[in-house]
Amino acid sequence: MCDDAGRGRTSEAGAEFARYEFLEWGECADQLMAFAFPDGGRVHLACRVRDGGGPAWGTEARHEPTVASVRRTVLVETLEHGLAIAEREWSARLAASKECSDSRDGGDSLR
Repeated sequence: MCDDAGRGRTSEAGAEFARYEFLEWGECADQLMAFAFPDGGRVHLACRVRDGGGPAWGTEARHEPTVASVRRTVLVETLEHGLAIAEREWSARLAASKECSDSRDGGDSLR
């Protein structure tokens, strides 16, 4: 995805490849690239460490991608299940935050 000089410019092929980028990881996995390639009723998930990444946990740096193929329906069901869990977790956190805020506003306080 970089030009020959490694300056990070995206070529036309790199831009096409970037269409398949999958998941926004956050800073804990900045060096990871993940892609999902649809293929009929299956999706091929591939990930690799970015070129600038180094060895993890004292192992050699891995430059080849790791690939897993799954049925589309299984991937969609898994993502939907994960979303449902995240929504329940978010609702519970909001409720706890509101409860804590309400108790500070109207509850007994020591001053």
